[in-house]
Amino acid sequence: MKTICQKFGSMVFILTILTLSPLVHASKVAYILNFIASNYTQCLVDGETGIESSTCQDINLAPGVLNGPTGIAFDSLHAYIINLNNNSYTQCNLNDDNIIESESCKMFFPATDAAFNAPSSIIIDGEYAYITNFNDSSYTRCEIDMNGIETGTGACVNITPLLSNGYNTAFSGPTGMAFQ
Repeated sequence: MKTICQKFGSMVFILTILTLSPLVHASKVAYILNFIASNYTQCLVDGETGIESSTCQDINLAPGVLNGPTGIAFDSLHAYIINLNNNSYTQCNLNDDNIIESESCKMFFPATDAAFNAPSSIIIDGEYAYITNFNDSSYTRCEIDMNGIETGTGACVNITPLLSNGYNTAFSGPTGMAFQ
C-alpha cells in the first residue's frame, strides 16, 4: 500500500494506492496415465506456465482397478480410462470441481458382443464413447447415460470400418481418435 498526498491550490488530496498481487490464472488439472505403474499422475496446470510440477502427485487406485491404462476421456459426471492389458475400462466419478474421485473408480468389462481388443484410446461425443481397438483395427461405440457407460448387451457395438472397395479395413492398428 502506498499513500500519496497531493496539493492543488487550497485543497489537499490523499490518494491511497493498493498494490495487488499479479493476476492469478485459473488452474486446470492434467491427468497423465502411467502404463507401466498402472496408475495416473495428477497435476495442476497454469494458463501461463503449463504443468506445475510441484503440484503433481501419483494416484494409486485400489489394486487391479487400472491395468495398463492407455486413454482417458471425460463427460460432465465421469472419467473413463481405457485399460489395454485386460480389455477393460475404469469408470470414476467427478467431484463438484470436476476432479476425479479416486475412491469411486471401478473396473468394467464390455458385454461380450462388443469386446475390446487391445483398447488404445477413448473419446466422448454426446451420448456415446468411442474406443479404438489396436489388435483388430476396429472401434467400439458404447452408449452413455447419467450412470456412465452402459454395460448391458447391445449398449456397445464393435465396428470394423471398410475402405470404399468394401474389402480392406480402413484402420490399421488405431491408437487415437478425435472428432472435430
